[in-house]
Order: sequence, then structure tokens, then C-alpha cells
Amino acid sequence: MAAARANLAAAKLEAEAVAAGRQVTGPQDQSGSQPSVPPPAPVGKLEDVKLNFSGTLMTEDEWNDLAERFKDMNLIEQFQTNSKLGSQGRRKLKALREGKKGGAFILPGERVRLLENDKAFRAAFGRFPAQSLNGYTAEKASRRGQECIIEKAYNDRTITCVFADGARLDFPNEVVDGYSDIE
Repeated sequence: MAAARANLAAAKLEAEAVAAGRQVTGPQDQSGSQPSVPPPAPVGKLEDVKLNFSGTLMTEDEWNDLAERFKDMNLIEQFQTNSKLGSQGRRKLKALREGKKGGAFILPGERVRLLENDKAFRAAFGRFPAQSLNGYTAEKASRRGQECIIEKAYNDRTITCVFADGARLDFPNEVVDGYSDIE
């Protein structure tokens, strides 16, 4: 019961933070301390993002190491690892453990290519009204087929991408070529 109360208190604090325009990063501790404010967005060119990103970025070597260690973890450790990774992280870990290469994973630091086909690109914005933050715009249309790095992935299945010229734009996950939300 105490854990449920603590979770409810954490959810209320998170809701207040979101209502105030702040984004919450990571879980709160049980003491009820205030949620942390995310670090400032990385600056610079596409190549700099991997070096500057201070979120939950993992290198390919770290992913491969996790895939190797995962089979030796006990059930509780596996559950905790899966909880931290999220659905796209679980997809990537599963692919690595099964020896599959390639595929698009919606994770911070991943280099992805946007859909090139105009019709498919427009359809990917179907969940959002035009001209909204995540909606279809002419500026976003000009980025069709381009490569970018995912700077941040959000729970509403949207991403912030950084392009080679330093531009940052928000897109729905569906705009990534090869994206799948099936675990």
C-alpha cells in the first residue's frame, strides 16, 4: 500500500511538472524529492550529438555487451533491464541476442533515415494535425529521405531528430524508414 501511495505521489509531481512546462527525466526516489529537469539539448552538428548527449545513450559495444550479459542475468535483473530499456530497446536487445543485424530502433543516439516516398511520409503524420509540433510541415517534407540522429525519444511515439546542418525537428516514429512498434 505504501508503494502505491509513493507511486501516486510521484505521478502527481510528474503531472505538475508537465503542466508547468518542464519535462521529467527518470523515476523519482521514494523520498518524494522533486523530479529532475532534463539536461540542456546538445549543440553542434550531427557528428557531435553522440559525443555530447547526456541521456541514456549506449554505444554499440555497450549494446553488444548487454546482449552477452543478459543471458547470465537472473529473472529479476532481466525484468529490471527490460523495464529500463523500453519497447524499442527491448527490440534492439532481442535482435542482438538473436544475431540479427540492421533494422531501425527508436533510441537516443541512433542514426536513422526518414522515409523517402512522399505518400508514405505524409501518411506517417496521420496521428497529428498539420502545423502542430509533431505534425506535417513543408520544412519537415524537405527532410524526406535524409539521415539524422535521434536526440530524444518520447513516450507518445515521437522523436526529436538532429540533421547534418544542425537543424532539430520533431517527428512521429512512423516517419523512420524501417520502423516497427512490434516487440
